[in-house]
Amino acid sequence: CSELCKDNHRRREGKLLFILGLALQVALNPACDVAGYALAPASVIAPVTGMDIVWNTVIAPCSLGEQLTPRRLSSSAIIFLTATASVFFRQINEVTWTASYVTHVLLQSRTMLYALCFIAWFMLNSCVFMKYPKGSAIRGFSLGATAGTLAGNMWCTKIVAVLAEQCFSGNCEAWSHWVAWLMLVGAIFFSTSNLYYISRGMQQYEALFMVTVYMGS
Repeated sequence: CSELCKDNHRRREGKLLFILGLALQVALNPACDVAGYALAPASVIAPVTGMDIVWNTVIAPCSLGEQLTPRRLSSSAIIFLTATASVFFRQINEVTWTASYVTHVLLQSRTMLYALCFIAWFMLNSCVFMKYPKGSAIRGFSLGATAGTLAGNMWCTKIVAVLAEQCFSGNCEAWSHWVAWLMLVGAIFFSTSNLYYISRGMQQYEALFMVTVYMGS
């Protein structure tokens, strides 16, 4: 909407809408995430976020005048269905998150491997795919996928939410350990760093394309 206002020479209104959108994404969205992850397993909460693509598919053609083609509709449907189906593969036995257990998980070899793969993926997008000219489908995919993979790292948010809930219940022992504050920094980083890429993508590409790639990542 902010870009439409700029195109129609209503720059002030466009800037206000842009700031409002970022404020909701920075403040309201993380607050709701923390509350949700404190009360339910991450594997249950994550599929609910698939509703974003449903609302985008319904609203974007009306508010932004974008064309909902059969290919876009089928792509959105596939991503929504697979995100929803992920709840059936959730971990059956919920673990008790403590500072010592978080440290144990972080030092596992598979965690290290995941971190290396994530860094390699991020560098590939930043140094190669995003260098494509504006309007390129590869560049658009890279912006949306990078934003989606950053925002999708909700494990930090889950841990922070659980440790915060424990503290509110009277057990703040975990917050005397460095790993709890590291998780807090990670949660803030992942929830905010994706905004740069998704905002660039939304300014240069259609919402139906960008949100689908973002959610699919």
